[in-house]
Amino acid sequence: MFLDFVRAAEVVDFQILLAFPNPTTGQFKVVLSGKPTRWVKLSAYNSIGQQVSNSAFAFEQGALEIALNWDALPSGFYWLSVENENEFVETIRVAKI
Repeated sequence: MFLDFVRAAEVVDFQILLAFPNPTTGQFKVVLSGKPTRWVKLSAYNSIGQQVSNSAFAFEQGALEIALNWDALPSGFYWLSVENENEFVETIRVAKI
């Protein structure tokens, strides 16, 4: 008789669970979850690829809620990229109205 071994799913470095409200008028929150690391870096890019925002946060508990303020940015579509110390990156699109 052969036994099939099922490997437990590996925990992802992190994932963006939620960015709300999206679309935003300027102030919104980003919720992350995953394996704790020392930090995560959030970078925002406009539709032509220019970096318009960059900040780092401690991420030691496995879950993090970050409040962002994009009041100074013009309306449009932005890419919010989250990177950790292991260079894992996840990106989502956020609309500013």
